[in-house]
Amino acid sequence: MPPEKYGQIGPGYNQARTADPYLLERMRSHLQPESGKRHLDVG
Repeated sequence: MPPEKYGQIGPGYNQARTADPYLLERMRSHLQPESGKRHLDVG
């Protein structure tokens, strides 16, 4: 994507994006993260 295009659509992206509830639950189910531990989000 050309930089000038991203400059138009990118500024508010982080405020609008949210995790997909279905995918989040599937990941929690498979990964079984421990509460209170640190986790790295590489997605």
